[in-house]
Amino acid sequence: MNTNKIVVNFIAMILCFATLSCANQKEKTPSTNGIADSTKAVENIKKQITRIDSVKDSMEITDAMIYGKSSEGGRVKGYYSENELMKIAVTYFYDMGRTLIEYYFEKGKAIFIKKVDQIYDMPIAIPDSKVEKTREILFYVNENEMVNWEDNESNEDYSFYKQEYAKLIADINELKKTLFEKQNEK
Repeated sequence: MNTNKIVVNFIAMILCFATLSCANQKEKTPSTNGIADSTKAVENIKKQITRIDSVKDSMEITDAMIYGKSSEGGRVKGYYSENELMKIAVTYFYDMGRTLIEYYFEKGKAIFIKKVDQIYDMPIAIPDSKVEKTREILFYVNENEMVNWEDNESNEDYSFYKQEYAKLIADINELKKTLFEKQNEK
């Protein structure tokens, strides 16, 4: 009888820990935590993207080549309004494709990242090569936190998007440095 109580208490304790663990995991996932706040943030970010793109042609542009991040090199463009960086557009070239990444900024902080991977049917240097497959992932950012994402191809686990977002954010300082060095050449 005493053994039964111990077993029942042990099972109850395991269930409590499992429930708390699952509840904590859900709190960390933007898609299940604060949906109304996330939706409002995404709406505001989309307005800011539209505003930035509407004046992009009047912005000062800094353009630089980048090496070492892809097999065929790349190009980075910085878009500035009154000396404030508003957008970075990066293209990385590979033998069989390219990656296009756009970063949008508000007051120096990333608010949106768009990553497009294009895979070609043959090496990109061949004149008749065509895009065979395109994957587009959008990251919405509020207060340096990813609040939502969209993926045209897949529904990966949240951890995939979190890692992808972290890689993209980590590249920002290096891209800013490249643009700064190019500006100082002028």
